Amino acid sequence: MNTINFINNNNNNNNNKIMIPDLKIKNKINNDDGRSEGIADYQVYGFYTSCSFKVYFMFEELNIPYQTCLVNIRVGEHFKGEFAEMTPNNKIPMLVDNTYCGEDDDNDDDDDDDDDDDDDESEPLKIFESGAILLYLAEKYQKFLPPLSKPKERCQVQQWLAWQISEMQPTLTAYVYYFMMAPEPVAFGMEKADQDLHKILKVLDKRLSDGRKYICNEFSIADIACFGFGCYFNLNVFKGWDKYENVVRWVNTMNSRPAISKLLPIVEQTLKIRKLKRLDNQELVL
Repeated sequence: MNTINFINNNNNNNNNKIMIPDLKIKNKINNDDGRSEGIADYQVYGFYTSCSFKVYFMFEELNIPYQTCLVNIRVGEHFKGEFAEMTPNNKIPMLVDNTYCGEDDDNDDDDDDDDDDDDDESEPLKIFESGAILLYLAEKYQKFLPPLSKPKERCQVQQWLAWQISEMQPTLTAYVYYFMMAPEPVAFGMEKADQDLHKILKVLDKRLSDGRKYICNEFSIADIACFGFGCYFNLNVFKGWDKYENVVRWVNTMNSRPAISKLLPIVEQTLKIRKLKRLDNQELVL
């Protein structure tokens, strides 16, 4: 079981002071493959962001141990140290799969060297981008993604995962920026962000309008991906979202899942302690 503690991040900038939940797994780690003692099978480099929560939710749903390696993007830790050396784009989250170990292929040809741009095959597998991480874990554990033998259902999940990555994520990120993070109010930006928010909510609401419990009928990585931001819907971040009754029903369904609900206090606490104010009316978000 995960033990959730809160640790203090001391920083001279008051905007960056935050009580950081410690998500590190307390389980004893057994290494039978020669790895150093204390190295977890899975290490998630992330912070308390929507994309990081997608990966945390996935591991909780899979019910497998993982270790969080916190990268405080608010103080620039993603641009230095170990993490900066591992990632090509200095963004979180990143998954390190320490269970992966490449095997030598006796049939490798010399000209294969130019086709493989990966590092040493003996190194752990490193995956960046939250959508890629969800797909990898779903494929590896054969959960939350229909098999190849069900192409229609599988394609539906892949489509809605792609929609979340290309449409929902950037739209809601822009909303948060213009309404809570911009140096000063930008009327045009706020208006556009609000319009785009409701376009996204209308798409999701229509998808759920037939009464389906989850986006693709069965619980899938499409739901996990969308809930990266969806977990903030009932925390006063996105104004007007609650008029979309099918989205509200889906959010309530996701909130009620035991694996998801375990992390919701962290989502709320890490938002509350930031004391964000809306730029349109100066109200505290939470």
